[in-house]
Amino acid sequence: CAGCHEAKDQNAGVAPARLTFGDGAVVNMDRFTSWRSDVFVETGAVVTVNNECKIGDNAANSLNTLNVDGGTLNTHFRLFLPNNGGANSTSVLNITAGKMTSKSYFSIGDKGWGTAWGILNLSGGELETQGEIWVGNSDGGRGAVNISGGRWTARNSNLNVGWRAYAVGHLTMSGGDIEIPTASRSFVLGAAGGTPACSTGYLAMTGGRITVTNTSGSFLLGNGSNSLGSCS
Repeated sequence: CAGCHEAKDQNAGVAPARLTFGDGAVVNMDRFTSWRSDVFVETGAVVTVNNECKIGDNAANSLNTLNVDGGTLNTHFRLFLPNNGGANSTSVLNITAGKMTSKSYFSIGDKGWGTAWGILNLSGGELETQGEIWVGNSDGGRGAVNISGGRWTARNSNLNVGWRAYAVGHLTMSGGDIEIPTASRSFVLGAAGGTPACSTGYLAMTGGRITVTNTSGSFLLGNGSNSLGSCS
């Protein structure tokens, strides 16, 4: 009709942007947010983000990746994959070598109401988290962690798979190690939090190892009203 225009995705058919931090790069930044982008931290690079780091931020129908492939990545505040996920979007953190340290929130699959996914693939290297951990976080968030190698040390927080308000988290292990070494911190599948709770956490292991090596630590399945934990 006259005056009507068909809405189109301006990014349709356009390759994602690529940002590479290579050998010798030493980068210190306040905030970092990516949309429809592939970001690489390669051997010899040291990248530090002092404030929020968002891999995919409320952008619909987008694929966003952050790749730690031999370098060092430090996030000092909140890390979101994605943040307030846009419809049908996916944000992926791949760690194949090197080291990543997260000193505050570590949220894989944040909000999204069932159509956005956050994914962590750990196949080598080292991941150390020092703050709150959510795999599938709030408002229908969907999070998945796939571990085939490498090591994840989770300090100072429970490791929550499926955290509050219709969130779903999946952890699949065929190799690698997870250690929770801090006193009174637990591994939780289906974690209560907020109103309503009703979260779901799944663990499927064919290999690898999870160790809770602290005093008063627990392994909890379905920790709260209407929450489900499943382990195989």
